[in-house]
Amino acid sequence: MRSLLAIFLGFVLLISLSVFTFHKLEESYSIIKTDLDQAQEYIAAEKWREAENLTRKIDAYWTETKKWWAILLDHEALDDIEISIKRLETFIETKEKPSSLAELETLKVLVKKVPESECLRLNNIL
Repeated sequence: MRSLLAIFLGFVLLISLSVFTFHKLEESYSIIKTDLDQAQEYIAAEKWREAENLTRKIDAYWTETKKWWAILLDHEALDDIEISIKRLETFIETKEKPSSLAELETLKVLVKKVPESECLRLNNIL
């Protein structure tokens, strides 16, 4: 009976940690996505200074967030996001509108994939 209780408690703990992790990832994703959407508006309007400042803010937030995400996630995905942020910063600094917008879309996809890949679904378990 004790072993059954231990297995059940372990299962409940595993599910609880998975839900907590997914919630934290979604929260971080939401913050980053909001800033990326705002950066897209600045770039489209060619407000380069505002876009540059916001991209620096995104980079600073990512630096902090990455420490937490690195515990839970594939490091290759995190590296791809970091590279994309640096490319975006460079495109904004050189005022390359098409490249900036393209890299911004790439970054959105990369960031969106992370919570989706960690979502507790049957195909992620198997």
